[in-house]
Amino acid sequence: MKLKFVLMSASAMMAIAPANAQDVPASTSTQQDAQQTDGATDEGSADIVVTALKGRTSLQKTPAAVTVLSSEILTRQRILDIREAQVLTPAAHFGKQNNATQVNIRGIGSTVDFYWIPEMVALNSDGVYLPRYASAGSFLDLDSVQVLPGPQGVLYGRSAGGGAIIMSSKVPTDNLEAQGNFEYGNYDAVHASGIVNVPLGESIAFRGGLDYRRHDGYQTSGNEAGNSFAAKATLSLKPVDDLKILLRGIYYQDRGKPAVTVYLPTPENRSPWFIAPNDPVTGADTTRGFRRYRYDTQSVDISYDLGGATIQYIAARLFQKEDSLRSLVGNDQTYNSDYTQYTQSLRLSSSGGAPLQWIAGLDWFKANAHYDSRFGINEFGNIFDLIRQKSYSGFAQLTYSVTPALRLVGGARVSRDELQLEGVGRACFFGTCFQPPVSFDKGWTNVDAKGGVEYDLTSRTMLYGNVQTGYAPGTLNTYPNATTFNKEVKPQHLLAFTAGFKSRDIAPWLTLNSEGYYYRYRDLIIQAYNAGLGQQVLYNAPKATIWGAQLTANIDPTPADTLSINLAYTHGRYGSFVSGPGATDLNGLQMQYTPDLSGSVSYEHRFELASGGNIAARGSTYFSTSYWGTFDHSANARQKAYTKSDVSITYSAPGDKWTLGVWMKNVEGKAIASTISGVTSPPPYQTVAFLEPPRTFGLSLGFKY
Repeated sequence: MKLKFVLMSASAMMAIAPANAQDVPASTSTQQDAQQTDGATDEGSADIVVTALKGRTSLQKTPAAVTVLSSEILTRQRILDIREAQVLTPAAHFGKQNNATQVNIRGIGSTVDFYWIPEMVALNSDGVYLPRYASAGSFLDLDSVQVLPGPQGVLYGRSAGGGAIIMSSKVPTDNLEAQGNFEYGNYDAVHASGIVNVPLGESIAFRGGLDYRRHDGYQTSGNEAGNSFAAKATLSLKPVDDLKILLRGIYYQDRGKPAVTVYLPTPENRSPWFIAPNDPVTGADTTRGFRRYRYDTQSVDISYDLGGATIQYIAARLFQKEDSLRSLVGNDQTYNSDYTQYTQSLRLSSSGGAPLQWIAGLDWFKANAHYDSRFGINEFGNIFDLIRQKSYSGFAQLTYSVTPALRLVGGARVSRDELQLEGVGRACFFGTCFQPPVSFDKGWTNVDAKGGVEYDLTSRTMLYGNVQTGYAPGTLNTYPNATTFNKEVKPQHLLAFTAGFKSRDIAPWLTLNSEGYYYRYRDLIIQAYNAGLGQQVLYNAPKATIWGAQLTANIDPTPADTLSINLAYTHGRYGSFVSGPGATDLNGLQMQYTPDLSGSVSYEHRFELASGGNIAARGSTYFSTSYWGTFDHSANARQKAYTKSDVSITYSAPGDKWTLGVWMKNVEGKAIASTISGVTSPPPYQTVAFLEPPRTFGLSLGFKY
């Protein structure tokens, strides 16, 4: 048993171990735990094992345009959380809204950050559903991140209408290891982390990690300062050969200083990160603000090989709490909340090589929250003593191999979702403010379905097509009914058609994958600020249409060179809809956070040295055409086309005993709006935004013994 000690960046600690996974179709693969994602080989060319479709397959044999960010990729790009993963995910926008992340994939997402508003892209960590308010944590000791676009109602259920993001952690091994990390950068940034893996016997092992990050404020007022800590612990048990048990706990806290929203356009001759001591509209003090935020999860994952089938049970608890003071649109916002979630998942799947393969399961979800948010001198907002959500669902998916090359897929999920809310919504009508009681209790029943066909044109080229649906439950406006809006907001529905191919036949050094898609969106939930109410009002836009194509090419001309190209064209447009008197008709308008063209290009070259060490030089650029941050294209809410580049150079000593690297992110130093909102302040202060980080750079040091 060897003792290893490695000092490197947190994501650098996630090197993928090779495995001998067979290159079988997704629908006929053996069911495995999501946590067991690892590398594989495909006819001599490196490949990645995918578990996003709740099976275990080669990426090249998965009938979907899934983006797999392996631990190696996360390492090279220094991707430390979900928001930074946007630069590697085609047609995706991961916007920050304080501790929540607004996820949008191919035009489908949610821009409303309340507990009672359903997400449209499901986040899943080690088989556990994550709400948007628990999405800003560290990518500590992850094995992979998999992004599955398009509706995934059958496999993932509620809130997966626009796709699913699956994060899988490393699991304990039988090797004794210790890893550590230290980095230093501008803004007095410090990043330190460490991981240990300890075998405790033939059938038990422990793996644990710590991660600490801090930096001074990106804004001149000292706001948008980071100060976070994360911890993860996993205990692996194998009482008998066919039984595996994983016990996992995760903790994350953030004590940074929240960002101040900036007005768009930013004043000329001023840095976009300049914040005046007093707001130019209200005169309020902008330098105040604090964040006290944390969440923790505890889960158990039990799987048993029945011989011809595998049964898996995952149960988890998640708790999230926040007590913050924010400066938004020249006003203070007090924010106090807590959220407790319980989930259970039971699934049974076939294994082996029979022509008929299947997976079936039951999911249960329950969440309770308390919420108190007040904004401005009139304290607009909501005070809810009870927010209760429940969900029950059952699903099944079958795959039949008509021939060794041709497979047919069909599946369905039946779900029941319930929302109960009690409290008061503080609102203002024509300058008079009051607190009407809010009481809401409603449920929705839904059936999602999927049909597909897969065909192996050759052993290295696959064609596929799918038709599937997605859904998110309804919600409410937190004030009385009126003529221009309703208290109840209907569920969202999506019907999607996709077709694609994956090939390595064109050239031995080229992997080329492509997918085309056509989506029909019904009752999309959108929001608009209502000046008379001092509230965000929710509406159902009856129709939206999205179509486009995604292309991924990996080129390896030599063993030392790698070129990756990701391109996505997305034509997302609203149908005819007017949200109220004097509002804009949405017909033909580009959907929020949906650039027509986006993607990334990255290149890496490794210089092999006579000493046995190497120098790896890497550069990447993410690009996007213009897009709008508000659904009605309000004044100054358009993000112009931009590029965002990252570079790094890393020296590795022989045997990777120690490494030294330099890196820079957002080389252009551009101010890029992460999220955008329209407000009712006088011109030119009618739009505000949260910005992505400015140019950052630093040094990383690593050792391995």
